[in-house]
Amino acid sequence: MATAVKRLSPKAEHIYLSLGDKEENTKNKIMAAVGECIVKQYEILQNNGIDTILEWNEGSHFKEPDIRTAKGFVWCIEHL
Repeated sequence: MATAVKRLSPKAEHIYLSLGDKEENTKNKIMAAVGECIVKQYEILQNNGIDTILEWNEGSHFKEPDIRTAKGFVWCIEHL
């Protein structure tokens, strides 16, 4: 995905990224790479001048999805 971000310019001015701090600690090779990939994506977006936040949350993908989603909406609304 980071490669696509390098080639394509997002249409959004503000991007909220969120990841659980345990998501990359799995035996699944694809999920294990997610932390590294999201950090690369965050850096690319920042370097392109896009207002971006990467928020690390406690737990895995399935811990408190409602709270994590709400936090994302709040951040986006504050950056309108």
